[in-house]
Amino acid sequence: MFGLRETPFVKLLIPFVAGILLANKLDITPWFVLPVLLALCIGLLLTFQYIYGKNYRKRFRIGIIVFFLFFTWGLLIATYYKPHVSSQNLGTLYSCIIVSDWNKTNRFYKAEAKIETKIREYRTGNVLLFHKKIARNKLPEIGDRIIFKNETHSMPSPLNPFEFDYKNYLYYNGITGTVYLDSLDYINLGKSNKYALTRFFNRWQHRLSKIISSYDISAETKSLLKALLLGDKTGLDPTIKKAFTTVGAMHVLAVSGLHVGIVLLFLYSLFRLFEPKKTSRVYRHIKSIFILLAIWCFAGVTGFSPSIVRAAAMLSFIVFGKALNRHANTYNSLAVAAFVMLFIDPYTLYSVGFQLSFLAVLGIVFFHPRLYTLFYFKNILLRKTWQLTSVSISAQIATFPIALYYFHQFPVYFLLSNLVVIPFAFIIVSAGLVLLLFSFIPALAQYIAWAIDLLVMVLNYLVIQIGNLPFHKISGVYISFFELILIYGLIISMTLYLMKKKTSFLFLFLGLGIVLSSVNFLRRYKNSHEQKITFYSIGKHTPIDIKQYNRHLFIADSNLLKHPSKIDFHISNHWVYQGLSPVKQKDVPILGSKITRVKNRVIQSDNHLFIDGIIICFNHSSHQIKNLKVFDYKVIYLNNDFKKKLDSVEYYNLILLNISKYRIKLNSQLDSLKVSFPLKVHNLPDLGALELDLASQHFIKKKHQWYNISF
Repeated sequence: MFGLRETPFVKLLIPFVAGILLANKLDITPWFVLPVLLALCIGLLLTFQYIYGKNYRKRFRIGIIVFFLFFTWGLLIATYYKPHVSSQNLGTLYSCIIVSDWNKTNRFYKAEAKIETKIREYRTGNVLLFHKKIARNKLPEIGDRIIFKNETHSMPSPLNPFEFDYKNYLYYNGITGTVYLDSLDYINLGKSNKYALTRFFNRWQHRLSKIISSYDISAETKSLLKALLLGDKTGLDPTIKKAFTTVGAMHVLAVSGLHVGIVLLFLYSLFRLFEPKKTSRVYRHIKSIFILLAIWCFAGVTGFSPSIVRAAAMLSFIVFGKALNRHANTYNSLAVAAFVMLFIDPYTLYSVGFQLSFLAVLGIVFFHPRLYTLFYFKNILLRKTWQLTSVSISAQIATFPIALYYFHQFPVYFLLSNLVVIPFAFIIVSAGLVLLLFSFIPALAQYIAWAIDLLVMVLNYLVIQIGNLPFHKISGVYISFFELILIYGLIISMTLYLMKKKTSFLFLFLGLGIVLSSVNFLRRYKNSHEQKITFYSIGKHTPIDIKQYNRHLFIADSNLLKHPSKIDFHISNHWVYQGLSPVKQKDVPILGSKITRVKNRVIQSDNHLFIDGIIICFNHSSHQIKNLKVFDYKVIYLNNDFKKKLDSVEYYNLILLNISKYRIKLNSQLDSLKVSFPLKVHNLPDLGALELDLASQHFIKKKHQWYNISF
């Protein structure tokens, strides 16, 4: 059972996490928090002495002070580790240490570096290094200290509504800027002992990767083995990744607690083969130490990801307790693991992997014993199947709300996929470990590799077939953070009702359900009555979305349509929020097409769009005044292809720009026209996407300012 008295670290973790969350909202320095922390420590000591010396009944005061002590501690730790970006970058020397391995992109090698000192100026936070492609063995290693003078660039904020905030994502990972380097831009000062352990495990990862690559098996099997055993997902086939994501089995490809559990079972099975009938205390201790070392070595080789560290920490408590014949409370172990990880890096709290990992384990620990006892099967195969099914349901109950919040989809066949994927993963990981253990016998290792190749081939086929089943996923689901809290409230209130049988929890469940339904209905009602044009900002592209109630027409240039991943990254979340279906590429009209199209009250003709009294002219303004007066609202849309002369700009309501250094180009043309009035100009690369309401012809996005330029 779960009780706060038996789980003291859970009680301490709650205020600690609250302090971290508050630190992210406040702009304070550690020197402001430190005196408060010291005062609380002194107050705790004095209160402890007073109560235990005179009045034991007032011991609750200690609990209150301890609560605020850990709250302030979380506030202090998060404030201390908060990255700070300096605005002065030119002419500054940076000294930094490479802290991650280099990953290959299309044009660069990418790695993370920790700023040690900024020679001439203070700065904290890591930077993302982009190095021009050279021989990989010539790149600096993890732990190498380098000095460079290149300018650091801050990541741009998202320019489109509901676009993934990559800048925020990097910030919570401690990265405050990017740097582009060539071989001549820096000086390598040699190795630093600070990251010797990370460098050691990274070298072993590369060695084991070369061993796996040396076998005569398919590229898919090699990449899958590297992902499962080494945490290296860079070589995975995008088709395979998409198939696993679709069926809700991507957690198998991302090294997590599942893999640590498989390694633990493999090690226990290995010891059982050579274990004597009578075991001494010394033998149990040696076995436990060896297993703990093996688990943490596996965590190191796979890169110490949050899910791996959490699992390794929890299993360490279990193994240690087993060696001492003591039972460790699972909730307490989970809280201790979270506490240690957040103490080392408080911003791990904002990692999706951290959140999903801890919620999944919490769901399994709490719900699985209760679900598993609902049915009992005498047949061992059915019993094991139900055990795996109940584990999958338990994890899904705890994680599906946050998965909907981040990924906007739900895998319908997650039970079927887990019944297939998890047994295969257990066999493949175990066989992979045997493969590495017997790699010194090439002939035997090759036969094992062929067997693994066959298993991977069957696994990929089954996953793809499950993904091809009708209604394999529910996609396009949007929930706000408030709705996320409401859904977890529904889960908790229904769980408490089923456990306690109190009608108050049932009424709470019904009340939260009504609130959730109302919020969802209001958003759907608002979206179903909207008519607007959205001018998106995606580099040099010119995508436009015309929404009329529950339908929309997406128009884009041909170059953007060749890169659907850009549409997914920059635009798809906005469509999900509005309840709109994603478009098919063959149905997208191409901007600038010579063909006249009439669809949903929208007329597209050459370089024009006509929508309900609105005219949008692309890359020209040469219209007669009498023709322009017919329209209520007139827009000129200019991009980098614009080479003509601006005419009659005074008759337009808005100049919409997608041009770099637009001020210089625009000033020269407007000066020649001798225009002397405030001109409304909106530059998409600077100010982001713009939404125009078709009914009122007013702009929806208020945060975008106008450039009122007078000439």
